[in-house]
Amino acid sequence: MNYTTQTPIAQSPCAITHHADLRMRQRGITEEMIASAIRIGTAYQKQGMDMVVVRKKDIPSAMSRQVAGKLTGLIILIKDGVIVTTYKRGQCAVRHLKKKNKKDMKKPHKHAA
Repeated sequence: MNYTTQTPIAQSPCAITHHADLRMRQRGITEEMIASAIRIGTAYQKQGMDMVVVRKKDIPSAMSRQVAGKLTGLIILIKDGVIVTTYKRGQCAVRHLKKKNKKDMKKPHKHAA
């Protein structure tokens, strides 16, 4: 499963990891939704990843309300040309990404002694 992104930040073919495929199935996100999101979404670069978000204003007016509702708030995380995971955040998706802190990604793991 490869997708060519057309967003300015993530412009390479994207493969899907096993983890992303599993999460897509759990969350009801289809490959068509991923392809549409990459095509119309807004890309941000943070924490060493490209994050594609579908905002309400990214939805074309010709798109049906049902499809638009499924795509709005969809977030796709791409690292090194590979889709790592995808999830739906809702109306505040961009705010959520902007608040993400780099330190949160590097929390120390507690090992059992």
